[in-house]
Amino acid sequence: MNKRTIGLLTAVCIICALSFFPPAIAQTDKLKPTWASENYHKVLENSYLEVAVIRGEQDLTKMRKMAQDEIERRRHGTVGVQGDIWMKAKLVAEYFDKDGTGYFLYQTLKNPTYTPESVSSTDKYPFSARVFVPGWAQIYKGSYGKGAAFITGEVVLISGIVTSQFLYNHYKNRSGLSPANRKKFAQWANYSEITRNVCIGGAVALYVWNVIDGAVAKGRPHLVDKNGKTLSFCPYVSTNYTGIAFNFNF
Repeated sequence: MNKRTIGLLTAVCIICALSFFPPAIAQTDKLKPTWASENYHKVLENSYLEVAVIRGEQDLTKMRKMAQDEIERRRHGTVGVQGDIWMKAKLVAEYFDKDGTGYFLYQTLKNPTYTPESVSSTDKYPFSARVFVPGWAQIYKGSYGKGAAFITGEVVLISGIVTSQFLYNHYKNRSGLSPANRKKFAQWANYSEITRNVCIGGAVALYVWNVIDGAVAKGRPHLVDKNGKTLSFCPYVSTNYTGIAFNFNF
């Protein structure tokens, strides 16, 4: 391997690492919320959360009215004519796709005497140990391209570190075995060492960026309660009961 090859290796490592920067700094404010689904329906202790989807309408006020009417129609259909346990729907959050489709998240009480849970949609996430694993926090927040960029960037730079260290050891040994070419091999070993150090610096910088971004960047909007705890639901099955478990993740 000659000087040109080592220089090319250095350039490839740097260019590959830099090529992942654009998606790594991409904005995430357009990520679709976790609840923006036509079939979204969650049961809380005192209330229900569900989404009405409105398409083909341009007027926002009319879209909200259509969505509220749809949710109230569902609730009224569920409880029948017993108006004493039926309530008007409360708008919690809304989201609009690029094609203009609106997703409206509403909350309705199981009984008008109950106190509704304080639920909101946010794109902020609490600090998590996921930030210390390249790309994990970004993927968890729904920024898959950004997460893949951090992972791939670290893999490329670490591969450059390993390869250049191998070449450095190889040329260092060759310089001692071949007195006639000692200067040439020493020079190549020096180039390999520079490549290794550049890759180390890049890997460290990218990792620090990953930690900071994972800790402070916004992500896919999700639902939280008034204390900022994430709402999650999962099926629950046992020998005696079948239902839905309601959990707080924090």
